[in-house]
Amino acid sequence: MANLTVGFGTLLILLGVGTFAYINFEHATALIPAYFGVVLGVCGILARKDHLRKHVMHVAVVVGLIGAVMGAVRVAPNLGDLLSTGKVIRDDKDRTVATVETLALAVICTVFTGLCVKSFIDARRARQAV
Repeated sequence: MANLTVGFGTLLILLGVGTFAYINFEHATALIPAYFGVVLGVCGILARKDHLRKHVMHVAVVVGLIGAVMGAVRVAPNLGDLLSTGKVIRDDKDRTVATVETLALAVICTVFTGLCVKSFIDARRARQAV
């Protein structure tokens, strides 16, 4: 699970930095997924140490859950426009890229959180089976 956490962290970093570059480095808020990715990456690296794994992975799943919930809450009001017209216009500004990036953050973090929960359940069952 540690390597998977590093992988998800890397994916979020690429999402944030890639979006920031795509919008010509205009809005630093595009880097928000990258911040989540850095935290997950550090957690993944620390989770490679046996004595830290359990605690660090719990931190990682909380970070993933925060990213999933935050992303879902932020994208929900714009999702209808995005799906129906393919564009999101708010206050006479095109918010499509930001909405797609936030949706990607929510999806990636939701998948990560689900995989973590499954891993926690599997680990508990394995301990109980012994």
